[in-house]
Amino acid sequence: MDDTDFAAPSHEEVRTDVRALFLGAIRMTLEMLLEEEIRGLVGAGNRWRGARTNATAATCEVC
Repeated sequence: MDDTDFAAPSHEEVRTDVRALFLGAIRMTLEMLLEEEIRGLVGAGNRWRGARTNATAATCEVC
């Protein structure tokens, strides 16, 4: 392969590729953070319901 066979990408091609790379990284980061927050909320809901059930059972005279 000769050095003359290589055509350097244009500035616009590089800019477009780098932009797409960064947008993909940002999207992946946001998806991971949102998934983590959702898991935390779902887990908090389960803990809250469990605590409420236990408290109700402990204070309920009829139960």
